[in-house]
Formats: sequence, structure tokens, C-alpha cells
Amino acid sequence: MISAPLAPLWHAASVRRWHQNPALAHTHQTIADHQGRCVLLLLALHPAPSLALLRAVATHDIGERVAGDLSADFKRAAPVIAARHAEVEADARAELFAPDLPLTEDEAAWAKLVDQLDAHCWCLAFAPSEYWRLEAGWSRAESDLFDRADRLLVVDKVRELICDMAGGGW
Repeated sequence: MISAPLAPLWHAASVRRWHQNPALAHTHQTIADHQGRCVLLLLALHPAPSLALLRAVATHDIGERVAGDLSADFKRAAPVIAARHAEVEADARAELFAPDLPLTEDEAAWAKLVDQLDAHCWCLAFAPSEYWRLEAGWSRAESDLFDRADRLLVVDKVRELICDMAGGGW
């Protein structure tokens, strides 16, 4: 049970994603929307996720209400700042919800997979031309996504989803 006030947690779910991405900033995906889809993807792909993994996926971005978000480009350009930002975000998440439960290396890979997979699906659904624009980097990220899915033995399902989304799979 959470001992902190619940209103800040509830409000944190309304923080908008993609604010630093001009091609996606208008799409209005909230943290709650993203985390909810990540949980659904996890439940659809993982044979038996642990409680720790479900909690981590369901709350992984909740600290962005306090810490904000940094673009992937910025994180690559300034890894030291990105690492410190991740600490601040984790502290904010712990204050808003609860401290993270420890994840195994495999569980952390699953959390990263569904986080990344939801981003790809969102872009394909709401800015498909951006997804295929070479300079946007989605094709490079797609390779990483498929490698991660392959290691977790779900690459066929992930490829099928990306294919469906690329074809307007509604």
C-alpha cells in the first residue's frame, strides 16, 4: 500500500509524452496511456511476468511529473547528465509511488522491450511518415527492438505487430 498522498500520483499520469519531438508532440500520449499500453504488451508477450516486473512497467515513467523527460538524442549526447536525471526520476517515482522492486536482468530487458515497442507503435499509428524518415532514427531503433525481442524469444510476435501497425493495423 502507498503511504504518500494519491493526488500527485494520479496527476502524474497526465504528463504528456513526446514534448521534445516536433513530429509527435501534437499526438497527446500521456504517461498513463503509455504505461497502460506497456502493461498490455507485457501481458500479451510474456508467459508469466512477476509482480516486480508488472509494477515496474506500470509505473516506469511516473517520475517524469517531477523530473521531466529527456530525448534519446540528448541522453546519447550527454550520458553523465542522463544518468543523474535517471536518478532524480527514480527518486521522484519512489516518492510518488513506491521504491522500485529489484528486477532481474531478464525482467529489465522485458521492461525495455515493451517501453520501446509502445514507442514504435505510437509513432507508426500517429506519425507514420516520421517513422520511415531515415534521419528520425526509427529504422536504427527498430533493429535494436528486434534484437531485444529475439533475445526474449518473441521476435515473431513483435515483427507481426510492427508489420500490422505499419500497414495501418487498426
